[in-house]
Amino acid sequence: MESFNDLYHSIIGRITAEALKERVLKILQVWSDWFLFSDAYANGLRATFLRSGNSGVTPFHSISGDA
Repeated sequence: MESFNDLYHSIIGRITAEALKERVLKILQVWSDWFLFSDAYANGLRATFLRSGNSGVTPFHSISGDA
């Protein structure tokens, strides 16, 4: 989920970022509705996705050398 958070915050276009946010939150809601995960776990995923700032996770392209 942290990589989705990084992706969300790195998207330049606001409309594209909002579309990603809507889709991720819909998936999390479906998972909650279907009882795939506990409410606490789903809420943690949601909070991780929505938190602001850098998650501290090194982007894959920095590790692999792809840029």
